Amino acid sequence: MIEILFALALFLFLSLSYYGWSKVLATILRVGKVPPDNLCMSIWLGWAFTLFLFQVLNFVFPITAYVAIPIFLLGVVLSIPELIYWLKYFFKRLKGFTSIQIITTFLITFFFLSLGTWVTARAMLTPTNYDTGLYHLASIRWINSYPIVPGLGNLHSRLAYNQSFFVYVAALNFYPFFGYGRSIANSFLFMILIGTEFISLHSKFSKRGLLTKHPFFYAPDLFIIPVIAFLAIESNGLASPTPDLASTILQIAIFVELSHGISQWREGQRDQDYRALVITILAASAVTVKLSNLGFSAFSIGIVLLYELLTTSSNIRSVVRIILPAVPIILVWMVRGYILSGSPLYPSLLGYIPFYWAVPRAAAAGEADWIRSWARLPNASPSSVLGNWNWFRPWLHRIRQEIVSVAYPTLASIVFFSLTLITEILLFVKKRFKPGYLEYFIFLPLFLGLIYWFLTAPDPRFANALFWLLPIGSAMVLLACLHKVLNMRVFLAALCVVFVVANLELAKNIFADLNSVKQISLSGWYPEPTVPIIEKSTNSGLIIYMPEKGDQAWDAPLPSTPYFNAKLRLIIPGNIDLGFTLNPANYHSP
Repeated sequence: MIEILFALALFLFLSLSYYGWSKVLATILRVGKVPPDNLCMSIWLGWAFTLFLFQVLNFVFPITAYVAIPIFLLGVVLSIPELIYWLKYFFKRLKGFTSIQIITTFLITFFFLSLGTWVTARAMLTPTNYDTGLYHLASIRWINSYPIVPGLGNLHSRLAYNQSFFVYVAALNFYPFFGYGRSIANSFLFMILIGTEFISLHSKFSKRGLLTKHPFFYAPDLFIIPVIAFLAIESNGLASPTPDLASTILQIAIFVELSHGISQWREGQRDQDYRALVITILAASAVTVKLSNLGFSAFSIGIVLLYELLTTSSNIRSVVRIILPAVPIILVWMVRGYILSGSPLYPSLLGYIPFYWAVPRAAAAGEADWIRSWARLPNASPSSVLGNWNWFRPWLHRIRQEIVSVAYPTLASIVFFSLTLITEILLFVKKRFKPGYLEYFIFLPLFLGLIYWFLTAPDPRFANALFWLLPIGSAMVLLACLHKVLNMRVFLAALCVVFVVANLELAKNIFADLNSVKQISLSGWYPEPTVPIIEKSTNSGLIIYMPEKGDQAWDAPLPSTPYFNAKLRLIIPGNIDLGFTLNPANYHSP
């Protein structure tokens, strides 16, 4: 129980720190104040800002406790003035509370503590994500142990994927004192997502006349609840430092804020600089967390840019202030990519430079072909998959079996979208209302994100939250259309029906697997799996640690890899922090 209390206290510590850093960034960029209905937006902003800071610091330092703790403590100090203000505000309001309001406040607090306890206890289990043993823990250990190491992709190709999420996990390890950042990282983001949705829903549903508002104002918060519940029960990412779950959480957070922004834009409210900034920075950060977010993030930023250009044409500085922060986030991440592999978007060869430490062009191209091939037809040779469409029929058959993550959401989306078009056509023919096109912008990041996914690596897990968000977006557009013509009682009935249809398959799976709720740790953090490790020596005498069997080394000593290459050597003998190369000692970089 002490471990759970420590983890909950760490959640609070991180929240305050990120809140403090968000105030610094908002002050620098001179954006408006955070909307009062969603203070968690500040935590998201601070999280992204510190993620950027730690990536910059890792150019020079390993991310140890001596680097992480001062950053987090400074954030807490910066949050103290706001914390004092909110505490005074709360206790002032508490004096005027009725007994019912006091009981309600107590129940809400108890609910969140209980939920946080369950999430924390579930995150303390042994990680089961396959890639965690393959390369997640190794990536984190390198970041904890050394400044960013040139040519690390030559040791283990997946160490060159340049996923900034591992820098975040490494900071939470407080190395060498703690070491369980892998269970804190995703569970903290998950709790912030829950807090974001709860605060937003509480603020909206406590007001009268909610149904008179535009559906984009409240529907995304409501419709996302089953998705969050499904992730809590089914995902193996709470105990694993996997960027897949983090990407899913970020996509949900961005989608919800985009929806809220569109609803306010529809009503002519233009003071959204803070929300626009959060969306832009979160979307840029999501790309650095995992490259598969590129399509979704790019078009999310595109919507923000369009909004800013159309509503602040007289003040170009406002546009620059909102969009510009994405530039250093992406640039720093790309520089890290060059250091790790010679390519800013590894394993893509776009922008590749043959540095002395760079992963050989042929090896990078082979890695990219393997990813694209495996996503289309697992266990098949890339030469037999790429360059033709023979893979499409078996791929289509395979994803049809993914009922909850692909098939049902796609079918529900088609139904909702068809009903919307029929309704819009009828309204247009009867000349009762002019069709509204603004709501359709929500499809841009979803459709184009899925197109990017299909063209690159169309495996369902690489789509992250996109298939779940697609029926929610379609349902919201349908409700926005029905909102024009139905009275409030009929509209409420329609809202309930659409909600049930959109989330029916998720709810079915949640109730079928409720027993998994009991799968929690009651004795603190479970250790990671271990495997027998052997030593092998390269031609240069470099000792490499490898798993005796299989390709999962888990948290083996450095340098470890399941893929031995006798040509691997240190750039400077005896200096592992100066990097790895496959080039001969007399090679001269062009």
